[in-house]
Amino acid sequence: MNRPLRLPVAVALAALVLAAPATAVAQARTQIVSSSAQDARETRDQFRQVLGLYAPTLAGVLKLDPTLMTNEAYLAPYPALAEFLKAHPEVTRDPAYFLSFVSQYGSIREEVAPEVEARRSAVQLWSGTLDSVLFLCGFLGAIYTLTWILRYVVDHRRWLRTSRIQSDVHNRLIERMSS
Repeated sequence: MNRPLRLPVAVALAALVLAAPATAVAQARTQIVSSSAQDARETRDQFRQVLGLYAPTLAGVLKLDPTLMTNEAYLAPYPALAEFLKAHPEVTRDPAYFLSFVSQYGSIREEVAPEVEARRSAVQLWSGTLDSVLFLCGFLGAIYTLTWILRYVVDHRRWLRTSRIQSDVHNRLIERMSS
C-alpha cells in the first residue's frame, strides 16, 4: 500500500520544487522588464535634455538620419551629445524610441499626458468632421445658387420671349383695328 502512494507524492513534490523557481524567475523577469522600462524612460528624458542644449533642428536631423549618431565627424561640434551617446549605446540601437518626442517635421514636441493627447485627437477628429461638413454645405450651397441663377435666366428669357410675342400680337391687332 505504501508503494502506490509514493509515486504520486514524489511527482507532486517534484512539481512543487520545480514550480517555485519558475515563479521566482517570472517575478524576477517582470521586475527586470519594469526596471528596464523605467531606465529607458529616464535615458530618453536625459537624451532630450542633452538635445535641448543644441539647436532644435538637430533632433529633427537625427530623426531623419539616425546613422549620424555614430558618425564622429558629425558629432564633433556637439561634445555633450557625443559623450552621452558613448555612455548610452542603446540610444543608437533604437533611435525611433529615443527620438519619439521629435515630430515628423523636426520640431520637439512637449510631453503631454495620455488623457490630454486623447482629448486633442478627439478635438482634431471633430474638427476634421466639421470641416468636411462645412465644405459639403458650401459646395451644395454653391450648386444651389448656380442652379437658381440658371433657372432665373431661363425664366427671364422665357418671359422676354412671351412678352415680345404678346407685344407683337397686340401691335398687329391695333394696326388691324386702326385700318
